[in-house]
This record gives sequence, C-alpha cells and structure tokens, in this order.
Amino acid sequence: MRKWHLLLFLTVTLACNNATKKEVKNSGDSTLVDSSTVIDTLGTHDNLIKLNKKILNSLKKQDYRALANHLHPILGLRLSPYATVNVSNDVLIKSTELLKMLKENKKLYWGNYDGTGDPIDLSAKDYFAEFVYDVDFLNAEKVSLNKSMAKGNSIDNINSVYPQCDFVENYFSGFNKKYEAIDWRALRLVFQKEGNRHYLVGIVHDQWTI
Repeated sequence: MRKWHLLLFLTVTLACNNATKKEVKNSGDSTLVDSSTVIDTLGTHDNLIKLNKKILNSLKKQDYRALANHLHPILGLRLSPYATVNVSNDVLIKSTELLKMLKENKKLYWGNYDGTGDPIDLSAKDYFAEFVYDVDFLNAEKVSLNKSMAKGNSIDNINSVYPQCDFVENYFSGFNKKYEAIDWRALRLVFQKEGNRHYLVGIVHDQWTI
C-alpha cells in the first residue's frame, strides 16, 4: 500500500511539473512568469544574438545578397544614421531594391550630419561604409538585447518607433584614450517577428553627437 501511495505521489508531481513547463512555454502573459524566463524558455535571446552575428558577418563581408534575405518582405529596412529614428527622412529600402541601390553610384539623401546640419548625400555603398559598418561591430566590445549602453546627446526613440520589435545593440565604449570615450560607437539591429521568423526592419547607427 505504501509503495502504491508513493507511486501515485511521484506521478502527480511529475504531471504538475510538466504542466508548469507547458504553461511557461506557451503563455505570452508576463504576469505569470518573469519575462526573462520566457525569453530563455523560448530561446528568443540566443536566436536573436546568433541572427545579429550572422547579419554583421554579411555586412563585414559586404555580402548584401545574404543581407537582403533577412529583410522584411513588406516593411523593408529603415536606415537611421543617428539614434533618433526619423520616419520622415530615414531611407526605407525594400529587399528587392537593396542590391540595385548598392551597385549604383547614385547619391541619396539620408538625413543631416549632426553638428553642421549638412545633408548626408551619399551613395548606398558609401552610406553603409560610414553609417552602418564603420567599425568592426562583428567583434563588438558588448552585445545586448533590448538594452542600450550608449549614452549620447541624440534622443533614442527606438522603442517608440518600433514598439513591437526587439533590437540587438553592438557597442564599443571607445577606441582612443585621448578622446576620453567620446569616440564610442553603437549599431542596433531591429527585428520584427512574423510567425516563427525574425526579420530585419531597422539598422540604427549611433555615436557621439554635438
């Protein structure tokens, strides 16, 4: 009889544990469990960090065909030269347009340079060299999910412009000691989830601004 009671207890305990795991895995209600637990359970954190690295590798190699495969098929990719995302001026590129734009030497207006206010008139290739992969972000000093370590004068409005998205920040605190860390750089890749896939919808470059 005691063995039967013990067996029943173990069966009920295992069933409860399995039900709890299932609830955490399937529930999107952050009031039930800590949000970090949900992220870890679903593997979102690791997946986005890996995807971030994969895209940075494409940027470093200038493999824009591979980059185009990650763009959202409808929303495309918005490119922001500074932390403040400007939905009116920032260039929006569709995946079908990306390769053509990067092959052309045609200059586009990408916004204005901080400090001087001069227009950023660059070809797509030159823009990527100056405002996307201007330092080796693939080997960034720090990488974070949905958290920014950069502290500049530009207003960071990424959460208000992309409220339903995740972003990965790649950050360097500085390169030359004589500049006392004002030469820091950050690159944020913004992802929107559709079904089981995350698409790249934004690239936000950030640096010290006057």
